[in-house]
Amino acid sequence: MIYLIWAQDKKFGIGFENKLPWNIREEMQHFRKTTNGKIVVMGRKTYESIGKPLPNRKNIVLSKKQKCDIKYVNDDVEVYTDFKKIISDYKNEDIYVIGGKMIYELFFKYANVLIISKIFGEYKCDEFINFNLKDFYCFKREQYDTFVVEYYRRIENE
Repeated sequence: MIYLIWAQDKKFGIGFENKLPWNIREEMQHFRKTTNGKIVVMGRKTYESIGKPLPNRKNIVLSKKQKCDIKYVNDDVEVYTDFKKIISDYKNEDIYVIGGKMIYELFFKYANVLIISKIFGEYKCDEFINFNLKDFYCFKREQYDTFVVEYYRRIENE
């Protein structure tokens, strides 16, 4: 299954200057708990903004260039240039797409589940996503003090 996981503010902002615009400990704990031990897919810029592989996860970096200068490439990091090859190579495993905007847009039509942290405030953002969720239904909500996590599953065509 393909999961997209992200946090957004009230105006669908997800980033500012290639970083998270907020520092919400509980939300980061939710992200860590959800993706721990999983395969995570991210774009090169997201990987560079993190600065190293996420621990206890298989890190897949999607880049336009195979020979991009990605530091800390080891057994926990693979570089792909074709997102459909990721889908094919990991078709029998759960993958969690963790950003950025272009990567979410590539994988959206293949996503089975969306995990969206909706932060109650507004932040200074320069990256936004606002997907049409008409093909999804919300099956779970987790309430926190400063945000809510909504889980959406794709409606299967019969």
